[in-house]
Amino acid sequence: MDTILGPIGDDTDAGLSSPCDIGSRPILLNLFYSIPETRRLLGDISHATVYRLIAAGRLDARRLLGRTVVSGHSIGKLASELPRVGAR
Repeated sequence: MDTILGPIGDDTDAGLSSPCDIGSRPILLNLFYSIPETRRLLGDISHATVYRLIAAGRLDARRLLGRTVVSGHSIGKLASELPRVGAR
């Protein structure tokens, strides 16, 4: 699944993507991502960390055709809730 980034246009995309606000810039995210894609999107975190975030309720995971997938909306929400790093 490829990530589609860019400004949100109209709602004519037939529901294949979901809008998400990260900071002040809205972007489009895929509806679901595989575990390896989720790992890459969150800075190449470990497989175990993804499942810990799922268990803690910070990522929304579903089963789709026998595979675990994570909602793009929950990935964006987690990213927007991360603390900012201060300037040096």
